[in-house]
Amino acid sequence: MTKIIGNLPDILLIDVITMAHPLSEKRIFTDLNPNGYVYGKVSLKPEAMFTRLLLGAGLLSSLLYAFMLAFVPQLWEGYSSSGQMVSELSAIGAPTRQLWVSFGVVYAMFVMAFGWGVIRWSAGKSRALGIAGFLLAVYGAIVLFWPPMHLRGMELTQTDSLHVAFTVAAVLLILLAIGFAAAKPGKWFRLYSFVTMVALLVFGTLAGTAAPRLSAGLPTPGMGVWERFYTGAFLLWIAVLSVILLLSPEEEADGSTPEVQEEESRRSEPEPAGFL
Repeated sequence: MTKIIGNLPDILLIDVITMAHPLSEKRIFTDLNPNGYVYGKVSLKPEAMFTRLLLGAGLLSSLLYAFMLAFVPQLWEGYSSSGQMVSELSAIGAPTRQLWVSFGVVYAMFVMAFGWGVIRWSAGKSRALGIAGFLLAVYGAIVLFWPPMHLRGMELTQTDSLHVAFTVAAVLLILLAIGFAAAKPGKWFRLYSFVTMVALLVFGTLAGTAAPRLSAGLPTPGMGVWERFYTGAFLLWIAVLSVILLLSPEEEADGSTPEVQEEESRRSEPEPAGFL
């Protein structure tokens, strides 16, 4: 009987074990050794499912903001995506302000939820990734309470100064979050995070060179292009991190967890034939 079951495809083995253990946990086989199967454990507990939902909010946040960038400007006749800032869509007096702010609240909630999910996922695994999650959650809170700017040509007030201060804080939080998250195992992700940071610095600097003309109410050709490249790079990074964590097994750790150590100990001991 053991030989028959041992020759079944993995997907059927999963079903067999699922039927045998229909409660709160599901066991799957992860390796085959000469003495029998060694299997791991994938938790289906509500806490794990909740963490997965929070992590999915990261991907949703990027998709939502990309939609906002593509859709909202079409409702403002005369708005130039290549020559105007994204912030002008929510500026005081802008015809798109109410709609952008409504979408922005949902986006901010998604980002904060994602940050929380990263914190939960990294607990006991990667302190650096947990810090990145906290920074992303703070960034989401900043987006939620971001003071608006005035339209070009209008008199500048304290809200415009606060808008600039929040912008600087948001940029720093984003760069720090990417830097800490780059500590996650995986050489390619560290390299990708580094490239993203360089891209943000370059595009952010290029967009920032037009700030004096913006303050003076003058045209800023190209400013919108650079800012959208900056935004796109960040949105893509968030989406990539979200997908990586969603696809990672719950037991994956930065180094090893007690569960991993226990499994390694089992593998090193002689095992009887059949199921463990």
